[in-house]
Amino acid sequence: MLVHVQSKVTMRRSREFATSFTEGIKFNGDEVIVTNSHIVREAEGIIAYSSRHNTMFNQYREQGKFTIFGDLGYWGKKRGNSIDLGSHRIIVNSWHPNEYFRQGYPSDRWESFNLEIEDWKENKDGPIIMQGNSAKSCELYGLKLMEWEEETLKEIKKYSDREVIFFPKPDPGVFLEGATEGQDMASILDKAWIVISHHSNVGLYALLKGIPIYNQLGISKNMGITDIRYIEYPQYPEDRKEFFVDVAYTQWSMGELADGSCWKHIKEKVLPLCCG
Repeated sequence: MLVHVQSKVTMRRSREFATSFTEGIKFNGDEVIVTNSHIVREAEGIIAYSSRHNTMFNQYREQGKFTIFGDLGYWGKKRGNSIDLGSHRIIVNSWHPNEYFRQGYPSDRWESFNLEIEDWKENKDGPIIMQGNSAKSCELYGLKLMEWEEETLKEIKKYSDREVIFFPKPDPGVFLEGATEGQDMASILDKAWIVISHHSNVGLYALLKGIPIYNQLGISKNMGITDIRYIEYPQYPEDRKEFFVDVAYTQWSMGELADGSCWKHIKEKVLPLCCG
């Protein structure tokens, strides 16, 4: 198999992502072409870091070829210039792995992260926490800045009279009329009635803390209510551990990219589900 690995050499994370993945692919006996500008027509698919490569991903998808998207992990992420670049989520043919990741995998990867799943909390007098979208996310999903937040708040007000505490991302200077400005989510998350977002990883953190969620999109979408009309009737699914066990197989370290274990899993377990 010939794989196109896209590398933006001026960005350390993208560069090391490409280098590590290239080593792992070759370790498994496959071929790689690394570029930073154009599609490789003979390649069977592309691997690239960041959603900034959306146009190139679409070109491959139009040809029926696979795309692999990498970004900061759901947990264990390290930002900035940290020597340890932490965990990265690796997603096939989409921005979210919802179509294929629930496979009942072994719990070894999940257990290696040493994370605790807290008991469900039913905070009957708790507020609604809303996580906003970044400008980058709005561009990716074809939204105007604050469009989803304003429309969603209108819907919430139809079905609930609870306080809505809004946390913008990442600009703290963005305000949502009709909502309370959030200051420190970590300090109030335990007290929330429900946490809502368009697709944010905050849904995962809420599930770990035992707080119900609404995610319109994203990996945790099916672990909570799927319609704002039911915001006063949250879901408390019993299979959170099984969910997190499967999520753990969507994120990998740079070392696991380089030693081939990530590519082996994708090639043997994921690509047949997505491209078979």
